[in-house]
Amino acid sequence: MKKIAALLIGMLPFLLLAQNYTVSPSNSLDIVLNIDEYSGRQISFVNNLNKTINLEWQLISNNLIAGWDYSLCDYGTCYAGVPNSGVMDPIVPGDSGFVKMNITPLDIEGSGVLKLIVFETGTTTNPDTLVFNYNTFSTNGITDGPSEFATISVFPNPVSEIIFIKNIPSPSTINLMDVTGKTIQKIVSNSTIENIKVDYLSDGLYFISIENSISQKQIHKIIVGH
Repeated sequence: MKKIAALLIGMLPFLLLAQNYTVSPSNSLDIVLNIDEYSGRQISFVNNLNKTINLEWQLISNNLIAGWDYSLCDYGTCYAGVPNSGVMDPIVPGDSGFVKMNITPLDIEGSGVLKLIVFETGTTTNPDTLVFNYNTFSTNGITDGPSEFATISVFPNPVSEIIFIKNIPSPSTINLMDVTGKTIQKIVSNSTIENIKVDYLSDGLYFISIENSISQKQIHKIIVGH
C-alpha cells in the first residue's frame, strides 16, 4: 500500500500537467477545400487552472505542397510561412491560446500534412501532437491521383440513398467526410467494389476520399439530396 501511495504521489505532477489545458476541438483536423478557396482553421488550448500558463510549440514535419500559400499564427504572433518553433503569449485563467493555419491552395490540387507539438514552457513532458491534414480538389470535384485511380467510378451523383464505388485499388481506405473535413464513416477495403449508405445524411455537399496502400489519395465531391 505504501509503495502504491508513493507511486501515485510521484505521478501527481504528470497527472496535473495533463489537466492544465484542454485541446479544442481536437488534436487533429482534416480539412478539405477547393483549390481556389481559403481555409483558416485553429486548434485552441483552454487554460483550466486558476493561474497563468505558458505554452510553446515546435515543428515536427511540414509536408504541405510548396506551391500553396500558407502561414501560421499562434496566440500572440503571426509568422511568414511556418517557422521551426514559437512561444505563445501567456494564457490567463479561463482564456485560450491557439495555433492557427491559414492556407490558400492557389489552384493546386493535392494533399499535405503539417505536424507540431505543443507543451508547457520549461518541460516537454506529455506534449500534445497537432496534425493539420489538408486535401484540395478542383472544381469538377475530383483530384487526379495516381494512374491506378483513373478508372475509379463513384455514382450516382447526386445521391439519395446509397453511393457505389467501383474499380477501387486494393487495399484502400475510404473516408466519407463532411464539408469541414470531419470523417463520418471510414472503410478499410480489400475489395474493388464498395457501397456507402447516405440516406441518414442531411442534404448537402460531402466528400469521399480514397487512399491506397502508399498514402496516395483521390477525392470525390458528392451531393446528397432526398
